[in-house]
Amino acid sequence: MASAEPYAHNPQAFANKVYGGRLGNIGPNAGWLYRGQGLDQITGEDNFRLLARLTGLDLIAHPEIVTSPEHMLECAAALFCQYPGILAYCDASAWNHVWALVGAGRASAPVINLGNHQAALAALEKVIPA
Repeated sequence: MASAEPYAHNPQAFANKVYGGRLGNIGPNAGWLYRGQGLDQITGEDNFRLLARLTGLDLIAHPEIVTSPEHMLECAAALFCQYPGILAYCDASAWNHVWALVGAGRASAPVINLGNHQAALAALEKVIPA
């Protein structure tokens, strides 16, 4: 408990502790700048660099672009389509495989927060006809 105290009510310090030194985050505030953001919850400077190459957007200098209304969907779709086989899983409505790919990088991985994903899908299906 004592080791967690410095991070209580301090999301920036917490992000730097958790993500600093990982996923290409080497700068002093990189854990915060490149924390999970956008519709895909892209995390890590390496992944922001990949997405910048895919979209042509300056996401390294402006990582907040992934949450902007103008570019949020573009960023999510560009990154989403990088997962091998994901569109075939979507076409087959194999949602557990989609969620596993996005969450863990493997279609066979266990789905984290499966109930939340299923509830979100059910809510979406109510407003978007099949």
